[in-house]
Amino acid sequence: MVDQLLGREHNALLAAGYKTGKTTLLLNLLQSLTDEQLFLNRFETHLEAGRVIWFNYELTEEQAQRWAQDMGISQASRAAYVGLRGLPNPLASDAGREWIVNFLKQNETAIWFIDTFRASFFGESINDLADVARYTSLIDEIKHEAGVSESIVTHHFGRKEHERGQEHGLGSVELDAWTDMRWLLTRAKDDRFFAVEGRSAGLQESALMYDDHTRRLAIELGIGREQKKAESQAENKQKNIEELEKAILKAIKKEPGISSSGIQEVVEGRKATILALVKDLKMAGKIKVETGGSGLPNAHFIP
Repeated sequence: MVDQLLGREHNALLAAGYKTGKTTLLLNLLQSLTDEQLFLNRFETHLEAGRVIWFNYELTEEQAQRWAQDMGISQASRAAYVGLRGLPNPLASDAGREWIVNFLKQNETAIWFIDTFRASFFGESINDLADVARYTSLIDEIKHEAGVSESIVTHHFGRKEHERGQEHGLGSVELDAWTDMRWLLTRAKDDRFFAVEGRSAGLQESALMYDDHTRRLAIELGIGREQKKAESQAENKQKNIEELEKAILKAIKKEPGISSSGIQEVVEGRKATILALVKDLKMAGKIKVETGGSGLPNAHFIP
């Protein structure tokens, strides 16, 4: 269904932190499947027959429709949306379950999105292994009876920060045990990262790029949190250097002939760093240094 990330007849669990963008990622997959485009500009998708059905328990119908329109889905007839926010959970009753099977059959469903686990859960506690096992078994039974090939269930990490490799959703580990593929969506400040593990090839943690206007996502393969952090630190260091250089040039322009000690008095920063930047500016021809005679300090000028 999605090369490397979701195999035939697989169940996937898309787990994400609070407001990290799991529904946006899900909509990107829906658009890629229906319009036969690369998912995240990278992975081949396969939806030769059937439709994508999205059971949404979280968004308002107006918001869901607006987000879908922003995506610019051209083959909208290949998908169907079921808004369940504020409505009785059909998974919680025999009549509701019968309706789901008939609906999925009538729509020739190939892949079923359930957004989210917690909202669609019908047991007493998401921490109870037996309750969660009944839920996952029911999903499999419905899929089998309705002829659905794949399912993706979205889930929350909760607000606690997890170390890399220690991410897990709220509730019983039975949910992780059931899934064939774990899709992990994480964030570090303003950056989002996506990783996949399980029975298919999977994906090492990689950064996601987001287009505000189209809500489309693209992936930077292999660019994980550590590399992004290093890049950010390097950018901040370069920015700091540029700011110090501007301050040095400003001090010299304001007081032509200023000495090295005079520059250090008006420019905030480490002495060694300031002296090194003065040397770099001289070599770059941005300042001129005249050697002081008879014990006088060097004088600095803008050429």
